[in-house]
Amino acid sequence: MDLKEIGEISRAFIEQYEELERSANRLLMSNSSAKLGDYKLRYQDDLGALDRTDFENFLNRGKHLTPILNVLTKKTTIKLRWSQYHPAPKALQLKIVLMRIVAGALLVYCDPLSFGYDAVAAGNAKPNLPNKQNKKRAEKLLAGLDKQGITLSLHTRIELIRISAGEYPKQAPDYIANNKRLLAKTLVREIAILSNALLIIDNKHANRLPIAITHKILSIVNASFSDEWVGKCQKLFDGQDDNALTDHMVILRDMTKDL
Repeated sequence: MDLKEIGEISRAFIEQYEELERSANRLLMSNSSAKLGDYKLRYQDDLGALDRTDFENFLNRGKHLTPILNVLTKKTTIKLRWSQYHPAPKALQLKIVLMRIVAGALLVYCDPLSFGYDAVAAGNAKPNLPNKQNKKRAEKLLAGLDKQGITLSLHTRIELIRISAGEYPKQAPDYIANNKRLLAKTLVREIAILSNALLIIDNKHANRLPIAITHKILSIVNASFSDEWVGKCQKLFDGQDDNALTDHMVILRDMTKDL
Protein backbone atom coordinates (compact mmCIF):
# COMPACT_ATOMS: atom_id res chain seq x y z
CA MET A 1 0.00 0.00 0.00
CA ASP A 2 1.44 3.38 -1.00
CA LEU A 3 1.59 6.47 1.23
CA LYS A 4 -1.50 8.04 -0.34
CA GLU A 5 -3.61 4.96 0.41
CA ILE A 6 -2.25 4.74 3.96
CA GLY A 7 -3.17 8.39 4.43
CA GLU A 8 -6.71 7.80 3.16
CA ILE A 9 -7.47 4.87 5.47
CA SER A 10 -5.84 6.69 8.39
CA ARG A 11 -8.08 9.70 7.82
CA ALA A 12 -11.18 7.49 7.54
CA PHE A 13 -10.34 5.81 10.85
CA ILE A 14 -9.86 9.16 12.61
CA GLU A 15 -13.24 10.34 11.34
CA GLN A 16 -14.90 7.20 12.72
CA TYR A 17 -13.03 7.62 16.01
CA GLU A 18 -14.29 11.20 16.31
CA GLU A 19 -17.84 9.93 15.87
CA LEU A 20 -17.31 7.64 18.86
CA GLU A 21 -15.94 10.54 20.91
CA ARG A 22 -19.03 12.60 20.12
CA SER A 23 -21.24 9.70 21.18
CA ALA A 24 -19.36 9.45 24.48
CA ASN A 25 -19.78 13.19 25.01
CA ARG A 26 -23.52 12.93 24.40
CA LEU A 27 -23.77 10.19 27.02
CA LEU A 28 -21.80 12.27 29.49
CA MET A 29 -23.73 15.49 28.96
CA SER A 30 -27.20 14.00 28.62
CA ASN A 31 -29.72 15.09 31.26
CA SER A 32 -32.66 13.50 29.53
CA SER A 33 -33.62 9.96 30.49
CA ALA A 34 -35.79 9.82 27.36
CA LYS A 35 -32.78 10.32 25.08
CA LEU A 36 -30.30 8.30 27.11
CA GLY A 37 -31.35 5.00 25.54
CA ASP A 38 -30.93 6.45 22.04
CA TYR A 39 -27.50 7.82 22.94
CA LYS A 40 -26.40 4.44 24.22
CA LEU A 41 -27.49 2.80 20.97
CA ARG A 42 -25.63 5.44 18.96
CA TYR A 43 -22.52 4.82 21.02
CA GLN A 44 -22.73 1.09 20.33
CA ASP A 45 -23.25 1.77 16.61
CA ASP A 46 -20.20 4.03 16.48
CA LEU A 47 -18.20 1.51 18.49
CA GLY A 48 -19.21 -1.25 16.08
CA ALA A 49 -18.12 0.89 13.12
CA LEU A 50 -14.57 0.77 14.48
CA ASP A 51 -14.46 -3.02 14.39
CA ARG A 52 -12.32 -4.42 11.57
CA THR A 53 -11.92 -1.15 9.70
CA ASP A 54 -9.70 -0.95 6.64
CA PHE A 55 -7.11 0.71 8.85
CA GLU A 56 -7.12 -2.09 11.44
CA ASN A 57 -6.98 -4.71 8.69
CA PHE A 58 -3.99 -2.92 7.18
CA LEU A 59 -2.18 -2.90 10.52
CA ASN A 60 -2.94 -6.57 11.08
CA ARG A 61 -1.87 -7.63 7.58
CA GLY A 62 1.46 -5.92 8.14
CA LYS A 63 1.74 -7.44 11.63
CA HIS A 64 2.04 -3.97 13.15
CA LEU A 65 -0.83 -3.78 15.64
CA THR A 66 -0.14 -6.76 17.90
CA PRO A 67 3.55 -5.90 18.56
CA ILE A 68 2.60 -2.31 19.41
CA LEU A 69 -0.18 -3.48 21.74
CA ASN A 70 2.20 -5.94 23.38
CA VAL A 71 4.66 -3.16 24.18
CA LEU A 72 1.87 -1.00 25.57
CA THR A 73 0.08 -3.63 27.67
CA LYS A 74 3.33 -4.74 29.32
CA LYS A 75 3.70 -1.24 30.74
CA THR A 76 1.47 -1.19 33.83
CA THR A 77 2.25 2.50 34.26
CA ILE A 78 0.23 3.40 31.15
CA LYS A 79 -3.50 3.98 31.58
CA LEU A 80 -6.37 5.48 29.59
CA ARG A 81 -7.00 9.13 30.44
CA TRP A 82 -10.75 9.28 29.66
CA SER A 83 -11.76 5.65 30.26
CA GLN A 84 -14.49 6.53 32.78
CA TYR A 85 -16.48 8.31 30.08
CA HIS A 86 -16.69 5.29 27.79
CA PRO A 87 -18.89 2.23 28.48
CA ALA A 88 -16.73 0.04 26.19
CA PRO A 89 -14.39 -2.56 27.80
CA LYS A 90 -11.02 -1.05 28.73
CA ALA A 91 -9.03 -3.51 26.61
CA LEU A 92 -11.04 -2.47 23.55
CA GLN A 93 -10.70 1.20 24.46
CA LEU A 94 -6.94 0.82 24.71
CA LYS A 95 -6.72 -0.76 21.26
CA ILE A 96 -8.90 1.95 19.72
CA VAL A 97 -6.94 4.76 21.39
CA LEU A 98 -3.67 3.24 20.26
CA MET A 99 -4.94 2.99 16.69
CA ARG A 100 -6.04 6.64 16.91
CA ILE A 101 -2.48 7.62 17.83
CA VAL A 102 -1.03 5.49 15.02
CA ALA A 103 -3.55 6.84 12.49
CA GLY A 104 -2.75 10.43 13.42
CA ALA A 105 0.98 9.85 13.12
CA LEU A 106 0.67 8.12 9.75
CA LEU A 107 -1.68 10.75 8.34
CA VAL A 108 0.64 13.69 9.05
CA TYR A 109 3.48 11.76 7.42
CA CYS A 110 1.57 10.42 4.40
CA ASP A 111 -0.59 13.45 3.57
CA PRO A 112 1.15 16.51 5.05
CA LEU A 113 -0.26 19.01 2.56
CA SER A 114 -3.84 18.35 3.65
CA PHE A 115 -3.23 20.39 6.82
CA GLY A 116 -2.46 23.65 5.01
CA TYR A 117 -0.78 26.36 7.06
CA ASP A 118 -0.90 24.19 10.19
CA ALA A 119 1.47 21.80 8.41
CA VAL A 120 3.91 24.66 7.82
CA ALA A 121 3.75 25.69 11.46
CA ALA A 122 4.38 22.10 12.55
CA GLY A 123 7.31 21.72 10.17
CA ASN A 124 6.14 19.09 7.69
CA ALA A 125 5.42 21.44 4.78
CA LYS A 126 6.91 24.63 3.37
CA PRO A 127 5.95 27.32 0.84
CA ASN A 128 6.86 26.46 -2.75
CA LEU A 129 8.94 29.57 -3.50
CA PRO A 130 10.72 30.38 -6.78
CA ASN A 131 14.20 28.88 -7.06
CA LYS A 132 17.29 30.86 -8.11
CA GLN A 133 16.90 29.90 -11.75
CA ASN A 134 13.31 31.12 -11.96
CA LYS A 135 14.17 34.29 -10.07
CA LYS A 136 16.74 35.14 -12.74
CA ARG A 137 14.32 34.20 -15.53
CA ALA A 138 11.65 36.56 -14.17
CA GLU A 139 14.20 39.36 -13.77
CA LYS A 140 15.48 38.94 -17.34
CA LEU A 141 11.93 38.70 -18.72
CA LEU A 142 10.94 41.96 -17.06
CA ALA A 143 14.06 43.72 -18.32
CA GLY A 144 13.60 42.34 -21.83
CA LEU A 145 9.94 43.31 -22.08
CA ASP A 146 10.67 46.81 -20.78
CA LYS A 147 13.51 47.21 -23.30
CA GLN A 148 11.21 46.15 -26.13
CA GLY A 149 8.52 48.51 -24.91
CA ILE A 150 5.89 45.86 -24.27
CA THR A 151 3.32 47.04 -21.76
CA LEU A 152 2.31 44.66 -18.99
CA SER A 153 -0.75 44.87 -16.80
CA LEU A 154 0.01 46.09 -13.29
CA HIS A 155 -1.02 42.71 -11.89
CA THR A 156 1.36 40.78 -14.18
CA ARG A 157 4.21 43.19 -13.47
CA ILE A 158 3.75 42.83 -9.72
CA GLU A 159 3.77 39.04 -10.00
CA LEU A 160 6.98 39.03 -12.04
CA ILE A 161 8.61 41.45 -9.60
CA ARG A 162 7.65 39.19 -6.72
CA ILE A 163 9.05 36.11 -8.50
CA SER A 164 12.31 37.90 -9.28
CA ALA A 165 12.58 38.73 -5.56
CA GLY A 166 12.12 35.08 -4.61
CA GLU A 167 8.59 35.60 -3.33
CA TYR A 168 5.44 33.71 -4.21
CA PRO A 169 3.51 35.60 -6.93
CA LYS A 170 0.13 35.24 -5.23
CA GLN A 171 -0.91 36.26 -1.74
CA ALA A 172 -1.14 32.68 -0.47
CA PRO A 173 1.56 30.24 -1.59
CA ASP A 174 1.24 26.62 -2.60
CA TYR A 175 2.91 24.22 -0.21
CA ILE A 176 5.21 21.27 -0.74
CA ALA A 177 6.10 18.48 1.67
CA ASN A 178 9.33 18.82 3.60
CA ASN A 179 12.07 16.19 3.44
CA LYS A 180 11.57 12.78 5.03
CA ARG A 181 13.51 13.64 8.19
CA LEU A 182 11.26 16.61 8.92
CA LEU A 183 8.17 14.56 8.07
CA ALA A 184 9.35 11.90 10.51
CA LYS A 185 9.85 14.59 13.16
CA THR A 186 6.24 15.66 12.68
CA LEU A 187 5.16 12.01 12.95
CA VAL A 188 6.95 11.81 16.32
CA ARG A 189 5.34 15.13 17.30
CA GLU A 190 1.86 13.75 16.59
CA ILE A 191 2.56 10.59 18.60
CA ALA A 192 3.88 12.60 21.55
CA ILE A 193 0.99 15.07 21.70
CA LEU A 194 -1.77 12.49 21.15
CA SER A 195 -0.30 10.10 23.73
CA ASN A 196 -0.14 12.95 26.25
CA ALA A 197 -3.78 13.80 25.52
CA LEU A 198 -5.20 10.26 25.50
CA LEU A 199 -3.01 8.30 27.92
CA ILE A 200 -1.71 8.67 31.46
CA ILE A 201 1.93 7.63 31.34
CA ASP A 202 4.05 7.35 34.47
CA ASN A 203 7.68 6.46 33.81
CA LYS A 204 11.23 7.73 34.18
CA HIS A 205 11.31 9.14 30.66
CA ALA A 206 9.29 12.34 31.16
CA ASN A 207 6.07 10.29 30.92
CA ARG A 208 6.65 9.59 27.22
CA LEU A 209 5.22 6.74 25.19
CA PRO A 210 7.81 3.92 25.00
CA ILE A 211 10.30 4.64 22.23
CA ALA A 212 9.81 1.11 20.87
CA ILE A 213 6.27 2.06 19.83
CA THR A 214 7.50 5.11 17.94
CA HIS A 215 10.06 2.95 16.12
CA LYS A 216 7.34 0.48 15.14
CA ILE A 217 5.12 3.26 13.77
CA LEU A 218 8.04 4.73 11.83
CA SER A 219 8.71 1.30 10.35
CA ILE A 220 5.22 1.26 8.79
CA VAL A 221 6.37 4.02 6.41
CA ASN A 222 9.85 2.48 6.07
CA ALA A 223 11.49 5.22 8.14
CA SER A 224 14.29 4.38 10.55
CA PHE A 225 16.10 6.66 12.99
CA SER A 226 18.26 6.19 16.05
CA ASP A 227 16.96 6.06 19.63
CA GLU A 228 18.85 9.29 20.26
CA TRP A 229 17.15 11.11 17.38
CA VAL A 230 13.67 9.90 18.36
CA GLY A 231 14.30 10.80 22.00
CA LYS A 232 15.36 14.34 21.10
CA CYS A 233 12.21 14.78 19.01
CA GLN A 234 10.00 13.43 21.80
CA LYS A 235 11.58 15.75 24.35
CA LEU A 236 10.43 18.80 22.38
CA PHE A 237 6.82 17.95 23.19
CA ASP A 238 7.05 16.76 26.79
CA GLY A 239 3.85 17.70 28.60
CA GLN A 240 2.11 19.09 25.49
CA ASP A 241 -1.39 17.69 25.05
CA ASP A 242 -2.93 20.08 22.52
CA ASN A 243 -2.43 21.28 18.94
CA ALA A 244 -2.01 17.85 17.41
CA LEU A 245 -2.45 18.34 13.66
CA THR A 246 -5.13 15.67 13.41
CA ASP A 247 -7.18 17.32 16.15
CA HIS A 248 -7.86 20.16 13.68
CA MET A 249 -9.32 18.06 10.90
CA VAL A 250 -12.61 19.02 9.30
CA ILE A 251 -14.83 15.98 9.77
CA LEU A 252 -17.69 15.40 7.32
CA ARG A 253 -20.55 13.66 9.10
CA ASP A 254 -24.28 13.22 9.33
CA MET A 255 -25.34 16.27 11.37
CA THR A 256 -28.64 14.64 12.34
CA LYS A 257 -26.70 12.39 14.70
CA ASP A 258 -25.95 15.40 16.89
CA LEU A 259 -29.62 16.12 17.49
